[in-house]
Amino acid sequence: MHPEAPIRLILIRPGTSAPPASGTPPGGPLGASLGGLTPAGRAQARACGRWLRSVAVPLFTAGGFSVVSSPARQAQETAELLGLGPWKPSADLSRPPARGPSFAAGAYPSSAAAADLPRWTPADLRERVAAWLAGPEVAGASVAAVVAVCPLDVLLAVRSVLESDSPWRPGHCDVLAYSRLSPDGEVVDRYRWRVWVSQPWSAPPGWNEKLWQPID
Repeated sequence: MHPEAPIRLILIRPGTSAPPASGTPPGGPLGASLGGLTPAGRAQARACGRWLRSVAVPLFTAGGFSVVSSPARQAQETAELLGLGPWKPSADLSRPPARGPSFAAGAYPSSAAAADLPRWTPADLRERVAAWLAGPEVAGASVAAVVAVCPLDVLLAVRSVLESDSPWRPGHCDVLAYSRLSPDGEVVDRYRWRVWVSQPWSAPPGWNEKLWQPID
């Protein structure tokens, strides 16, 4: 972990989205074909933002914070409705790999016809997420906290990189946060504490430091 990496990393899953538009081709990044937020999704994002602003002074303002969002429409609408201030589009971590080379007809058996199509695997995404965490948007952000609105697949990949795989799946606008600040106030060299706030609009206002749990 870069010594100037944010002390806090706050991840938010976008609000509930409309289904894909009729005629949308299958494949591609998870969530890329979804529509914008539903009325429920917009309400979730606003409520999540109100809760986050209730903890903004102690959690974010000392050292500053930045807000980034996945390019997906539902993520960017969520970032806007959080009301935390200006936000920036982040790298498109969910994009599939570049297309492979084209093969001459008859060079491969028909069963290999898919060899020319983009491949996406959890391992690919995990590698991209690890590079993102070590790159300028997170490790080089020069702020005390980064708030990132990211789709479910990216959020789970971040969790896999920072701790371990888990069957836990966050709900829409749930908050998953990581910290490098120990209970005694020492800043350590990696994210060693985590807190998950499910449905933050129903959570008590403020950020209770006792919520942070050590990562095994």
